[in-house]
Amino acid sequence: MTYTRASRRVGQLLGAVAVSALLAPTTLPSTASAETIRAAVRGMPPGEGNPYTGRGIPHVFMWSSMFDYMVEMDAQGNPLPGVAESWKNIDKDTWQFTLRPNVTYTNGEKLNAQAVKATMDWLVKTDPGKASVTGRDMVTVVREVNVISDTVVEIKTVTPNPIAPKRMGAVAITPAKAWADMGPAAFAKAPATAGPYKIVYFKPGEGEVEAYPGSWRKITGNVDRIRYIEIPEPPARVAALQGGQVEIDVQTSIDALDQLRRAGFSVDIGAPPRTIGLSLVTMRKKDAQSKAEPISGPLKDVRVRRALNHAINKDAIVQNIFKGAGAAVGQMATRTSFGFNPDIKPYAYDPALAKKMLGEAGFPNGFELEGRASAGNATFDLLYQSGVQDLQAVGVRVKFQSQPFPEWLKHWLAGDWPYDMFGFGTDLTSTLDASQSFKDYASCLKESPYYCNEAEVPLINAALSEFDQDKRKKLLQDLLKINAENAPIIFLAEGGEPVAYTSKLRNFKQANTVFNWHEMVLQR
Repeated sequence: MTYTRASRRVGQLLGAVAVSALLAPTTLPSTASAETIRAAVRGMPPGEGNPYTGRGIPHVFMWSSMFDYMVEMDAQGNPLPGVAESWKNIDKDTWQFTLRPNVTYTNGEKLNAQAVKATMDWLVKTDPGKASVTGRDMVTVVREVNVISDTVVEIKTVTPNPIAPKRMGAVAITPAKAWADMGPAAFAKAPATAGPYKIVYFKPGEGEVEAYPGSWRKITGNVDRIRYIEIPEPPARVAALQGGQVEIDVQTSIDALDQLRRAGFSVDIGAPPRTIGLSLVTMRKKDAQSKAEPISGPLKDVRVRRALNHAINKDAIVQNIFKGAGAAVGQMATRTSFGFNPDIKPYAYDPALAKKMLGEAGFPNGFELEGRASAGNATFDLLYQSGVQDLQAVGVRVKFQSQPFPEWLKHWLAGDWPYDMFGFGTDLTSTLDASQSFKDYASCLKESPYYCNEAEVPLINAALSEFDQDKRKKLLQDLLKINAENAPIIFLAEGGEPVAYTSKLRNFKQANTVFNWHEMVLQR
């Protein structure tokens, strides 16, 4: 299996980047002056410039402008050339990637096969690397990395992995010497990067990047600086956009979209890469050193979990909260992801049936639950509140609160959940492949799992190692059906991330929450 993409756009980006280009001026359209975009974000990356301390939102908005990744992804989940120009499958456990020549970091180091090996070795062979967010994923993917030449690297996988190129799209490649000499903490403050922008500063609640002319991803627009401003509350971000304090709100509340459109702002809603739901904790650790064990409460009973799904009016959520822009879900895959099973229908809204099932499970008077959700997304907050209200209506008394993202992440990594459910679902942003739901989220394969059904594991392993696309799709669809019946999540909806921005900003595009900052044009 070989992948290589030859297109006019890629052709324009290829070619040697001379070291002297590090000091060259940024090339901008002759008709446009260099501009600064001020972007309102829910939060700054907690790990600042350490790209292995998180993934997805809110980290991706800043990191994707600075770091380079082996593979990029389009909105349909297809892997596209990043630092790797092409790749091919050598055997069931081996992939070979050919890198762009002469890619240079801001500190003068080369982004080459040696840098890829150093990055992967740190992630999968060192204790700090294996403990990082990215490392926890990569230790299940990468077994060994070999340098074939300066521009060719061989990656041997832990098990046969048909989507290894997609998985490489989640790993920022850092400069080997700087990372080793500085260490993660110091590097996070002053990262050397190879993307179209480089760091100017991090400070509490704000960060700024500026154009890096040495990048192979040339700036073809006129945005030479991006200032990320942390504004946690959605109404405050909307007000900042309307008041001209920022040019873009990267996570706009859906209930503000009509108002913003009427006021002349542009709105983009990307294809949804995530399912949103209330994940039910049926496995937990007592402490960081212990093994995850099944819980003894009502959620261990599949009849209860199914009843909770029947209690939710998903269609009302889609119409009233997503304003028709989303869709009800009943499985751990989005409509655009590989493996999605169109035959799985969302659990029907039937409060009477939900009460009946609870009674049959031994809870005729309901029970109490405690839950949390990461704060900052007004749409998701409304969605969770609506779900909780529906649960209350069938006798399930829920104490539900918001919590800071870093606090949620700590429990996600440790598996020591101090509550019964949490707002999440599944996030397929990095692959748009249903297999990721089972590899990373709701299955026994997740390190410190919150849900584990051993009966699903053989089918999961078969799906994860099948290279024939038709067979793999069928395996995933069968697996999604079984999993949906086991109801590890109260499935709610899928919806894209709305982005509102000034009408003076041209050529805005997004794919899986990654923006094309370097191609945008801001007109004053």
